[in-house]
Formats: sequence, C-alpha cells, structure tokens
Amino acid sequence: MQNKQRGITLLELLIAAAILASILVVAEQAISTSNKSAEVAAKRVQDLRDLDRVWLLLEADLRNAIAHAQAGGSFQESLPAMKIEQGGEWTLMLLRGGQANPLLLPRSELLRVAYRLEEEVLWRDSWIDPYQIEEEFVRPQQLLEGVEEFEVLALPKAPRGRSVKEGPWLDAWPEGQIPANELPQAVEIILRLKGERELKRLIALAPGSSPGAQN
Repeated sequence: MQNKQRGITLLELLIAAAILASILVVAEQAISTSNKSAEVAAKRVQDLRDLDRVWLLLEADLRNAIAHAQAGGSFQESLPAMKIEQGGEWTLMLLRGGQANPLLLPRSELLRVAYRLEEEVLWRDSWIDPYQIEEEFVRPQQLLEGVEEFEVLALPKAPRGRSVKEGPWLDAWPEGQIPANELPQAVEIILRLKGERELKRLIALAPGSSPGAQN
C-alpha cells in the first residue's frame, strides 16, 4: 500500500495557535487570580496582627496605670493620672509603670503614653520622662491604619459608677469633682475600622498606687 502524507494546512495551524493562545490566557488569569487571593489573604493576616498588637498595647498600658497626678509649676503643666478627651490632641493619656528595662539603665520605670487618631491612623506617643511631654521628647509609634473612629469611655468608681451595665460611662476624664489622681474602675475602648463592624474592648483597671505625692 502506498502511504499518503499530507502537510498541515494554514487553517489547521491557525486553529492550533488560537487554541494554544486561549489556554495561555486562561492559565495567566488563573495564576493572576491566585496571586491576588494570596496577597489579599496576607494583607488580612497582617491587619489582624496589627489589630492584636493595638489591643495588647492598650491593655498593658491601662492595666499598669498609676494613680498619680502631676502638679503644675512655672515650666510644667498639671497632668491628671489619666486624661480622656474626645476630639482633643490625644484621646487617651495616662501615666503607667512597669516599663521594661532589660539593659538595667539608670532610668525610671514610669512612662507616659498617649493615643491619638490622625487622618485615620492610630498613633501611640510615649515619653521616657513622664513629666516632660514637649514635642521634641515624644516617641511616636504608628499602630493601625484605616481607623475611622477611636473612642474611650471611663466608668468611675463606686458609688457613682454602679456597674458595667448601668454606668454611667463618661466620655471625659477626670470630670466634675473627680480628683486628678483618681483612676476609673474600667475603661471601654471602641474602634471603628473601614469596612468593619464596630470593635469594643472592656478593660478593668487595677487600683494603681502613686510613686510619690499626689494632688
């Protein structure tokens, strides 16, 4: 029998090229989608880590708060043990103890910290010298982006503060006749993030003692 051989026609070549191009397009789209999904997942994980760090810092600062008010002087302003001011330069400012000193440097264990919201970014400011809060001494730390609102509420001690459920929860501290060296019995932190539901955290405060004379 005589073998008949026939070459590939131009039409068959064009069809094969079109099929191959379609396969490559589909493969590229699948790889691109997979990469985007991985990036979104990685971003989500990082956002959760950043949020966890915010809660850990807030809890550590509040649980180490010290009931000590700084008296004002010729070159110093008076500072309460804790200050809560919605819409102020800092939403929350407090004096805390227990500052880590692994190198055993000759410094106080006291630290003044403050939280502020600026252009949807939550910041934590700190001062190694808790009695000098001038701008040149501040150490700013960016904590979290995409924060639409940062609110702090304080529950005063009994008998005024009845319970977590009954309140009253104050949006400013100290308020009225509350002494400058007094701490609330609990603080509620409210975070509203972009595209997220409202997040709340209730933190009970220990009855912090003063490192020195109080107001």
